[in-house]
Amino acid sequence: MNKNYTHITFVLDRSGSMGTLKSDTIGAVNKFVEEQKAVKGKATFTLALFDDQHDIVHDFVDLKFVNGLNNENYVPRGWTALHDAIGRNINRTGSQLAAMKEQDRPEKVLFVIMTDGHENYSREFSLAKVASMIDHQDKTYNWDFVFLGADKDTFLVAKSLNIPAGNTNTYELTSGGINLNFTELSNSAGSYRSGSSMKGKFFGNKEYEFDVNGKPQVKNVT
Repeated sequence: MNKNYTHITFVLDRSGSMGTLKSDTIGAVNKFVEEQKAVKGKATFTLALFDDQHDIVHDFVDLKFVNGLNNENYVPRGWTALHDAIGRNINRTGSQLAAMKEQDRPEKVLFVIMTDGHENYSREFSLAKVASMIDHQDKTYNWDFVFLGADKDTFLVAKSLNIPAGNTNTYELTSGGINLNFTELSNSAGSYRSGSSMKGKFFGNKEYEFDVNGKPQVKNVT
């Protein structure tokens, strides 16, 4: 393994409902990229966009050469094929890592998923399949998965994907909500890349409690 080297795969929702916050999303992603460039250590970056179609904007590129998003390559449209996006990009990233020499592979792999809604269009991967893939990559290869969602069921969705509460964050569908979400992500990613032990607690120590309707609610422990 190559110490002080992190690969980041970012799977970003581009479905039609993201349209009202298009400019804010572009700006927040680009700010995240620039802030990560300032973190010590090597990093490569994959940026995958999804709706009911899938596009790769940056494909395992050295982070210092990444220039983020713009109005031409981020155009919200279509439905939300969330499971297909996750499954395809786990396979893509895994294949790219497998093709590398052992001594050249990154010490850390951070897989970030951001969506503003529920799965409604996947054709290739089921929830059960994706959850199994995430569990396998986590336990076998020590990947770290982060889930960012704007839906009220964000923590329930993350749990169904085998992503712990401590690696889950929810945000409001507002300009301020988007920017706060990315600020928290960037701060945590910087600490993670710098060597902090953050397994299962990327956003701090969290655990579930259940409301009277049986819905999981998250509470901060520390």
